[in-house]
Amino acid sequence: MRVLCALLFFSVLLCAVSCAKEDDSAAIKRIVREAAAAVSKNDVKGVTRHVSKDYRDERGNDYNALKGFLLAKMLRGDSMKVSIISETVEVKGDKAVYSATVIFTGTGGGPVLGGVDKTSLSVVFDKKDGEWKALTAAWQ
Repeated sequence: MRVLCALLFFSVLLCAVSCAKEDDSAAIKRIVREAAAAVSKNDVKGVTRHVSKDYRDERGNDYNALKGFLLAKMLRGDSMKVSIISETVEVKGDKAVYSATVIFTGTGGGPVLGGVDKTSLSVVFDKKDGEWKALTAAWQ
């Protein structure tokens, strides 16, 4: 009987641990890592699925401009790798600010590509229908 009770207890505990919902901060970090991996693979959809249609960055780029940049990079055969050095997430309700120090390494032409660039990145995320999407981004 003790063995059966112990097995039941550990089964419930294992289910509770494995069924635990990812918190918002961890979800945003995962999204950024997925997008960074998608950039490295020239997977435009893998990046844009995490970007709001209302996206606009500090340089005036909107969702379509971002998508165009990624498509052009892919068609030219340029490569880019994104390495995240440090990151923080601050969540307030359905808004969050992701801040990180990142290193872009790339080949080809255009901004970032053709060398190494270490920069501070800040992305504002918005949560709609349970999904976090990048709303704006700034880097220095």
